[in-house]
Amino acid sequence: MLNHYLQQIVAANPDLAAITPVIEKEILHHDIMAVLVQQGVMSALTFIGGTALRMCYNSSRLSEDLDFNGGHNFKVAMKLVTIFIKKCVGSFLQQFKRGLWITPTTGTTSKPKLID
Repeated sequence: MLNHYLQQIVAANPDLAAITPVIEKEILHHDIMAVLVQQGVMSALTFIGGTALRMCYNSSRLSEDLDFNGGHNFKVAMKLVTIFIKKCVGSFLQQFKRGLWITPTTGTTSKPKLID
């Protein structure tokens, strides 16, 4: 499905063919954010980092990931959010592309999970 969208975008503007990985990432970022909002997870999170600056404030900063903070009493819900991210977002991503890494972290280094 995602490849179909990429083909349409490049067909409409062939100059974008060289940056299809960037376009793919951008589409996935927006889709992941939509899933998080639809499932109510964003009510407990603050979207931060370079991608937040670019998406929300039109910054020219390039970022490869989605970063979130959870606030002072977020620790209680962290386990549930981590499970949600691994299962729901992971399942969502499997529809589009295999070989993506999901890394929910708690401020310490976490081992990435390969979605295949």
